[in-house]
Amino acid sequence: MATPCQILLVEDNPADAHLVVLCLQDSEHAFHVRVAASGDGALAILRGEGAHAGEPRPDLILLDWNLPGLAGGEVLDAVKSNPDWRTIPVVVLTSSQSASDVRDALDRRADGFISKPIELSGYDRIARSIEAYWLPRRESAGG
Repeated sequence: MATPCQILLVEDNPADAHLVVLCLQDSEHAFHVRVAASGDGALAILRGEGAHAGEPRPDLILLDWNLPGLAGGEVLDAVKSNPDWRTIPVVVLTSSQSASDVRDALDRRADGFISKPIELSGYDRIARSIEAYWLPRRESAGG
């Protein structure tokens, strides 16, 4: 059996986080999702601080763009500027559909951009996108 794909979901809205986790759990693929409710929390997980010591490195980061405190763009900058983390794909997951937000995320080296669905049924699209695009990348990299 393949090892689970390690996903770090950075999402401050508990309802959105819950929906993403549920969709990934319903997948035929094995995902292990850790949720950080803030940008600072995400960086603590990546650094292996405190209770996160010894946790596996994420294979993929799903990053909300509109976070309180340390914003999504700042988290993305921190990930992409760190030599130990920069190869982790970061997909921006946001309710914003602004072309300037998409450009900003891609300029900051985001690997993808997924708009949060308005309808509950649209959350399945997030899991299908990960299965179709990000899992093959992980598998071809030997993960």
